[in-house]
Amino acid sequence: MKIAFRNVRLNLKRNILVSLGGAIGIFSVILMLGLGSGVTNYINNQINAQLSPDLIQVTKTAETSASAVPNPLQEVKPLTNKDIRTAENLNHVDNVEKVASINVSSSVNYQNESADIISLETLNRGVNKDDLVAGSFPKDGEILISDTIADKLMKNSKQAIGKEVNFYVRTVDSSEVPIILERKLTVSGIIKSSLSQDSAFVTYKALEDMYATQDLTLAPTQLNVTVDDVDQVPTVEKELEKKGFTGTGVSNILDQVNTYLSIATFVLAGIAGISLLVSAIMIVVVLYISVVERTKEIGILRAIGARRKDIKRIFFVEAAIIGIASGVIGVIIAALIGFFGNNIMEGMFDARVINVSFLFMLIGIAISFIISILAAVLPASKAANLDPMESLRYE
Repeated sequence: MKIAFRNVRLNLKRNILVSLGGAIGIFSVILMLGLGSGVTNYINNQINAQLSPDLIQVTKTAETSASAVPNPLQEVKPLTNKDIRTAENLNHVDNVEKVASINVSSSVNYQNESADIISLETLNRGVNKDDLVAGSFPKDGEILISDTIADKLMKNSKQAIGKEVNFYVRTVDSSEVPIILERKLTVSGIIKSSLSQDSAFVTYKALEDMYATQDLTLAPTQLNVTVDDVDQVPTVEKELEKKGFTGTGVSNILDQVNTYLSIATFVLAGIAGISLLVSAIMIVVVLYISVVERTKEIGILRAIGARRKDIKRIFFVEAAIIGIASGVIGVIIAALIGFFGNNIMEGMFDARVINVSFLFMLIGIAISFIISILAAVLPASKAANLDPMESLRYE
């Protein structure tokens, strides 16, 4: 140990440069892992804030005949009272909410202005209150419209709140004859549109009453199943699938997002890790040079009784010192970049996306140590196998 530390100190400038070269690879890997972890946590928190983790959105897919079109869009099947009871009777199901959606078959009219509703949906737990621009969620006899629809109906969109509009739904009666359902509704609020799509929300009862005026029954196209325990969500999803339902919960979304982010993180960390190969080559070169420079010293050590494994240990210790120094420097650089980077991101976007954890720091130092030891194998073997007599005569 003493000899190894003395040798490192004698060639301090060269070893510092080698350590800095290795630190670049270590800090790059730590930074990629920290960035991947931070982005994953941020996205998970955002999804959980937008969607309820105990909520499963359930539909039933209609049976489709063979089609020449590859991967045709699956048609959603209307759900029956039997389907609702089946979902309600499952273990850990706390509540089942009916949701009806109508696409491209409804519109609103105010004075001389009108707008088609691309997506009409009954109000449900899946609607995020944070998307509300102004006003409130609708009650019976009210309608919540997107900001894009409000802009089409009047010059100042917020003036739409409290205004009475004509609401139309195009459907068919029991004889498959096209009919138009009409009702006057009051605009309760304005919600942010999704993908600039004209959308609107009414209560299930309001839409159901409109259908009842023509002796029609409104069938839900989706059920929002609330689970009494978040940990039981995967179990309930499996039970729903066994009953013929297709369920989409937050856990499924998070699993997919986390999988993609993990792949991206490890790919980026792998690319950054290429620089570790360069640092390993530098350590090999430096130790080989050290063997040549200290050939006579090695001969003297062998002559006074040093064993081959003692010579190997000297070079392994030197490599370990360089490796640990590289790891520590890399960790410090990564921590500083994470600290300042998070402060900048928090000021600009109110988000901290670089998570340089203590575990990542330990991993970085461990990787640097292992790579340095492996890089020392060949130079240490060469030093240990030098002939003592030839080494003593070396100039």
